[in-house]
Amino acid sequence: MAETTRENADWSATGLRIGSHMSIAGGVECAPARAAELGTTAMQVFVKNNRQWSGPPISGASAAAYTEALA
Repeated sequence: MAETTRENADWSATGLRIGSHMSIAGGVECAPARAAELGTTAMQVFVKNNRQWSGPPISGASAAAYTEALA
């Protein structure tokens, strides 16, 4: 079996859902591109630091860009 690397990952062919936690540095809309670059078929994003009760709000423009990036 060939080794799966970042460069040759094609998890869609296996039917497996392979995911990763994605950084939202630079905006939540950056996460889908990072996930696609890794070849994942699922992603999870955290929109705030888990050590704090609150986080900065996500702007409407950023939310719209995220939705567009998912498409």
